Amino acid sequence: MEIAFTCFNCGVAIEAESELCGDQLGCPNCDTVLLVPAAGIWPGSRLGGFEVLRRVGVGGMGEVFLAKQVALDRDVALKVLPPAMTRSPELLTRFLHEIQMAGKLDHPNIVSAFDAGEDDGFYFLAMSFVEGEDLADRLEREKQFSEREGLEICAKMADALGYAWNKYGLLHRDIKPANIMVDSDGTVKLMDMGIAKTMTEDSKLTMVGLFVGTPYYMSPEQAQSLPTMDFRSDIYALGATLYHLITGTRPFDAQSAVAVLTKHVTAPLPDPRTRRADVSASTATLLHKMMAKDPNDRHASWEALGQEVRTLLSSQTLMSTRASAARGHAPPTVLGTSAYPEDAETLVQGAPTMVHDFLADADIPLLKPTQANRTVALAPEDDGEGEVPAGSTIVAAPAIVPAQPIPKPKESAWKPPTKASNGLVYSVVALIALTVIAVILVIVNQTRQSIEDKRAEAKEKKHANEMKERVEVGDIDAHIGAKITEAEVKQLARERMKRLDEMVVFARNFARQNRYSIKQAIAHFQKVKDHGKGTKFELVADDEIRKLKERLALAPNEIYAGVRAEAQPYAVRGQLSAAARVYERYRGPFAEETKKPRLAQADLLQAEAKRKELVTRWVCEAWGQIRVNNHAEFTRIVEIGQRSRKYADVRQAIIQEIAHLETLRNWPQRIMGTYEVDRGQTITVRTIRGAREVKIVRRVGSVVYASAKGRELRLTANDLAYAELTARTEMLPDDVSRAHLRAALALRSNMPGEARAVVNGRPGVLAGILAGDALASQLRGSWNATKFGGPAYANKPSKFKMMMTGTRAFELTFDGKGANVAFYTHGSIMYVSIGNDVQEWYVEYHGGHSMHLEPRPGIELTLTRR
Repeated sequence: MEIAFTCFNCGVAIEAESELCGDQLGCPNCDTVLLVPAAGIWPGSRLGGFEVLRRVGVGGMGEVFLAKQVALDRDVALKVLPPAMTRSPELLTRFLHEIQMAGKLDHPNIVSAFDAGEDDGFYFLAMSFVEGEDLADRLEREKQFSEREGLEICAKMADALGYAWNKYGLLHRDIKPANIMVDSDGTVKLMDMGIAKTMTEDSKLTMVGLFVGTPYYMSPEQAQSLPTMDFRSDIYALGATLYHLITGTRPFDAQSAVAVLTKHVTAPLPDPRTRRADVSASTATLLHKMMAKDPNDRHASWEALGQEVRTLLSSQTLMSTRASAARGHAPPTVLGTSAYPEDAETLVQGAPTMVHDFLADADIPLLKPTQANRTVALAPEDDGEGEVPAGSTIVAAPAIVPAQPIPKPKESAWKPPTKASNGLVYSVVALIALTVIAVILVIVNQTRQSIEDKRAEAKEKKHANEMKERVEVGDIDAHIGAKITEAEVKQLARERMKRLDEMVVFARNFARQNRYSIKQAIAHFQKVKDHGKGTKFELVADDEIRKLKERLALAPNEIYAGVRAEAQPYAVRGQLSAAARVYERYRGPFAEETKKPRLAQADLLQAEAKRKELVTRWVCEAWGQIRVNNHAEFTRIVEIGQRSRKYADVRQAIIQEIAHLETLRNWPQRIMGTYEVDRGQTITVRTIRGAREVKIVRRVGSVVYASAKGRELRLTANDLAYAELTARTEMLPDDVSRAHLRAALALRSNMPGEARAVVNGRPGVLAGILAGDALASQLRGSWNATKFGGPAYANKPSKFKMMMTGTRAFELTFDGKGANVAFYTHGSIMYVSIGNDVQEWYVEYHGGHSMHLEPRPGIELTLTRR
């Protein structure tokens, strides 16, 4: 990681490697001696391929920064786990788990992640940067949301959480306003999957003693850490969030977290209408169901919740409270059993049948006796005839409170009437009875007429609303049957066009930002087409859908080309098995559609890798016998290569290499043969004992006879100095064999750097083996890994040591475990045998005390010689 800071003297920007933290460094502009600041995340710091711009907050697992991805010049949100937290294996495991979970999720209402890695001890996760505002900040500013907007947000979150649960079995476990954001386009986004849990994961990933979640929105089962917790816990938390959004207050509050959790487990839910009077009864019922203490009383699935919320949004339920107020009724209230006399049921059910029918026709609920322990929501339009569970408090619509019993008259003296008065009494009683009956009939007729008028008015209003809906979806002629003016029709049409334009903008942005979520993009434009029939937007949607379908047909080819481009560097430098693994392990978009060609190419690469390994191993063994002058064993190895069935598929390649090896084996005779041109002449010969003036007399095989000062000398290739050998080599024909000989002589004289320079880039397996032996010679000694990285690096051993004891073996220590490893090298590729597995390690030796090692694709190590 690079540390960015400025010179206090001249103000010039300076970048230094983190290894220099605490050291002194001269300013490149004014030569002022500066102290490199301590390592940390500062504006200007770089993590991997990202430049930090500023800190934007603190998440559940570390800090969150606004950063710029340098390669693509785009803003990202960078979540960083500081080095101090990596000392806890549990925290590190959770952070790496978050990376895996976030990488799986692909949903328009979930913030997506696309990269991760480690730089100088800082683990980071790169996510899409959402330009917008979280609901907690907006609540602080506006205090509460409208009921409709709260329900719309709830529906989107139900879709996102349902996707995570149905596809991956994921629980979020920390749903709250601060983890929900609305971006600049109005799209709702769920953030921070940092404590998400899959129901199939190892239970060890849940840290002992670590408080997971936010108390104000936590379900009773999560507060008690019950092992049976499932998606219904998130439904409870989403209900608590919706409660907070529309009422402006949390469902439960207290002085401590423990007290809040206790209320979640034991206390009944306060009716939202006591916090905000205009909340509809239907929404109050929804909240009571979502936040039921028993998970079995909540919604049975995310789909069921989403369907109920959308039903509320599409109906007139949200207007019920205001409508009731307009008719003169009080809004629904919370009534306990103590609000009614004990004989309330008797008074209602004991009334005459005519009165009972009147109450039913007037849509006034009949109350039944209950006990107060549990809360049940009863909407104002409910008929109230359903059974109320035992031990419940009723959340009911306004009811007629029965009249108080007529008190008994006081006792008085009474005397039997006389005959004269009997007739008058009977007449008066009959008159009164007829009057009462007439009054009752009049009241009943007026009541029935009023009920019929109200029903007719409601039916007419419903018809008008249906007509308006038809106008909104494009049936402009619907105003003929609706009681709305032509001006209102035009206004609705304008609103419809505006809405369609917004839908097109959203669909285009989605398609642009999610290049390979093509089917979802098509669905968005199909929605535009369905709602925009008969308008220009239908044609626009048709055109966009056609383009997307064309892209859908070409997308698998694009993906395959991208995979091939990723695998190509490995294949070029000889890591054929690594290139095959890139084809095999691709798990991105259209993985299924590209599976067949990817696996076919991987099979071809693996087969070629096996053939290459077979030839390379054979040449390595043959060359090893030449180096130790064991000609008999070399001859035996050559015969095996020519005759064994094991090498049947690579026979031609082995025959070509045999010719090069034979030339190399006879190198003394070839070198000494160059003295034939000097026969009879006096020349200077550089020997291991020094330069001498000699006269070349004759050559016999690989021995040259010469004379010096009257004495006969016998010269062999072993007597010649390296400079004489290389000079004589230059007299040979300029071909591959001469390059092989130059490299072999350099190795023989312990000059590996010169040997690599001679054969690097030369074709043929023997050239690669010679270059590999030179590299192995340069790497002798002890090496420690000082840095781990790469896009695929995650939770690998923090200690990695190599002791290169020779050109064919080394001692390997990783994560405290040691092993003796056999290997051979072809060019920059080390074929490392660990058990029955042969791995291809790519090595870059930078000279001196530094080396770069890639044991696997995407895993990179920097090693320093001890």
